[in-house]
Amino acid sequence: MKNAIYETVPGVVYDEESGRYIFNQDVLRSADYILANDSYEACAILNIPVNILGDIPTGDLLEIALETPVSSDVIFFQGEEWAEAIDIIRSKSNAVDELLKREDAPQLLLKKYTAVSVDNEYEAWCKFFALEALVVYPGIVKQFDGDEINLLQEIVVLKADSKADMEGYLCRTNTALDALAAQGIGENLSRGQNVTKYTPNHSAVYGYEYYSSDADLTATEKAAELAKVQNQSGVISYVANSATNRYNCHYFAWFRRYANYSSEKCRILEPQPFISDGSTSSNTTPALNRIVVYPRYSSTNNNHSGFICSYTNSSNYYVRSKWGVGYIVTHTKTGCPYYYSTYGVRYYNDMSPWY
Repeated sequence: MKNAIYETVPGVVYDEESGRYIFNQDVLRSADYILANDSYEACAILNIPVNILGDIPTGDLLEIALETPVSSDVIFFQGEEWAEAIDIIRSKSNAVDELLKREDAPQLLLKKYTAVSVDNEYEAWCKFFALEALVVYPGIVKQFDGDEINLLQEIVVLKADSKADMEGYLCRTNTALDALAAQGIGENLSRGQNVTKYTPNHSAVYGYEYYSSDADLTATEKAAELAKVQNQSGVISYVANSATNRYNCHYFAWFRRYANYSSEKCRILEPQPFISDGSTSSNTTPALNRIVVYPRYSSTNNNHSGFICSYTNSSNYYVRSKWGVGYIVTHTKTGCPYYYSTYGVRYYNDMSPWY
């Protein structure tokens, strides 16, 4: 719907197809104009009326922030300058500023960043850089726990490798890595390589594989992981010397425990392809060898995976899972740091007949 106020803003045009006001292409990518100009012309379209700002759901606010033309101008900055760029942007867009103040913003940003693909189409490309800069913004990163930090680093590496094949500004493959390194996170993080595995029904499962020369956990890091196990109630036992960054819980539960994959090491971000393509099916009850998924944020989320290694009855069984970069642990259903009573667990049938 047309708005008389925006009709007076130089550089802003009404797009009939989308029904939105947008900056024309000459202005849209002008970092000098948008970031350095404090005038009404540069800022009017970037702000939401304050009387409704607080009522906008965080998910909608995220989409608005990504649509804000100024957000994607982070492409004009080096990774170590991204925090400064976002500070400038949030000073000019109350949507971006409000988003970064919301308590649920970190998880929503991480979830969206995990799911989004790198696309060489111009508009998608601009939004991708805006999203990437927001998810590695220091004010967001400091709210992540250790597992979320590890996940973020893995995803950033995967995206960096994907960007290497793209054109234009996407040749800046390591900007997000540099932004994290500026915060003292992953300064020596390996770039490694992307790998593709397949479900029994031949759907692609994307993962990350370290090079053999890449560093594994230090003795200090292994000791910290062991302390997590020793301080957790519900632990039955753990496998000595199993702490490693080479594979994660999802790969352990969905691939590595089967004979065909027992010698392979890989980190996969998401086991959803197994579920979506019918390689396994859900079950309402536990049973020996069934996969156990621990959700977080929502009941459909796949935050952590393990499998039932010992079963007596539905109220007496043990799960074996790998705890992040840490140890392989045998524990009760609730005896791991990934259990949230709000969401419980989900069960999936064993895939042994296929593997």
